[in-house]
Formats: sequence, structure tokens, C-alpha cells
Amino acid sequence: MLRHVTEQVSVTRDVDAPAEQVWTMVSDVTRMGEWSPENVGGTWLGGATGPQPGARFRGTNRNGTKKWNTVATVVDAEPGRRFSFRVTAAGRVMASSCPGVAGCTRQSRRRASADLATTSSTPRSK
Repeated sequence: MLRHVTEQVSVTRDVDAPAEQVWTMVSDVTRMGEWSPENVGGTWLGGATGPQPGARFRGTNRNGTKKWNTVATVVDAEPGRRFSFRVTAAGRVMASSCPGVAGCTRQSRRRASADLATTSSTPRSK
């Protein structure tokens, strides 16, 4: 008998920077390779030039000698607060939340299987 297994990975970090600045960085898919262990960058597709719901981009990834591309669709793009996208090949949702917390920004990143909610949980305040 096969069982469906769901997976969720969540990481939260406090960043000493304004939420708008952090959001601008994490929503720039062309720079994603600067903070991802696998992604080496992204390219907007279909005339998209930036993050907005429905915009698509191609992510280029590498893990050792293995290389692959994915196509993702932006789900949420709320400047200074939230950026999320669905990776169609893997059926996963990646979400970043950037609420301001006591002089810093709490950056939460979540990866979840497609059968989980597409919105990240609200990070806890200090």
C-alpha cells in the first residue's frame, strides 16, 4: 500500500534591515542564487519584469553535478510583507514573509507540498 507523504520545511531568521528592503531582495528572482543552496538564478518569462501574482519565471538549479530548471508562478507579491510562488515541476509552494519586528525584519521561508495551504503561517512576534 502506498501512502501520500506531505513535507513541510520552514526557516525563520531575524534580519537587521527594513522589511521593504528584505522583500525587494527575496522577490528579485534574478538574485535568488545569492541566498539559495541550490538555485543559481531566475529569469522572468512571458513578458513579466517583476513580482506580481500570476507572473512566471524559470529557476535554474544545481546540486553538485546535477542541474535542472523549474518554472514557477508567483502566488503572492505584497511589497514589504509577503512573496510566494508555486514551483510547478515539484508541486511545491515557496513563501517568504517579511513582517517588521522590533527594529528588524523577521524573514520566514516555507516550502510545502502542493496539498498544503499556499500561505505561510504568520511568524510569531518577539
